[in-house]
Amino acid sequence: MKKAKSLLTILSLILAMTSCTKKEENAKSVVIPSPASTVSVKPSDGPAEPKVTGLLMQGERLLKMKEDGAADEVTMEITLTDGTKVSKDGKIIFADGRKATLPSGSAIQMDGKMQGTDSLIPDDMTVKGFQMKDGKMMMVMKDGKTTPMDTYIRLKNGATVETDGTIMKKDGTHDTLKEGNVVLLGGSIVK
Repeated sequence: MKKAKSLLTILSLILAMTSCTKKEENAKSVVIPSPASTVSVKPSDGPAEPKVTGLLMQGERLLKMKEDGAADEVTMEITLTDGTKVSKDGKIIFADGRKATLPSGSAIQMDGKMQGTDSLIPDDMTVKGFQMKDGKMMMVMKDGKTTPMDTYIRLKNGATVETDGTIMKKDGTHDTLKEGNVVLLGGSIVK
């Protein structure tokens, strides 16, 4: 009799599980009656969503890049793990308050580290320029504060300012900033 009751319970479970409607599959949990007791079974939510590894600016679209290679368009502001915020149009507000724009072809990882062939275009509302100070390149804010440059920066004229003070112009020529010199966002050097 015990075996028959166990067999009946198993058959009830199988029958209830296979007869679940689509509506029941989408429910939070499915209650399956059995002669002995009521068993609550939570349906699987499906495979885990792939982890987002970073954000890529492609043209005028910001994409969430996933570890499986898929990409979704960003539709709202995203806060990275270091507190940096990135809007859907590629505007960045770093945790320390600096602002910049992510240019097309560039990426930022979820921890806030930059990646890609281009670098940031500084926001001229907060950044004044870049200065060689004590042998290190510093970003000079409009309020006079300085922040060390940790990556190269692309200026509005297409030139890049490297962390060693080299300025690579669009035409392939280059200049090197000397101690105390400043390069402004437009590319002009102030000595």
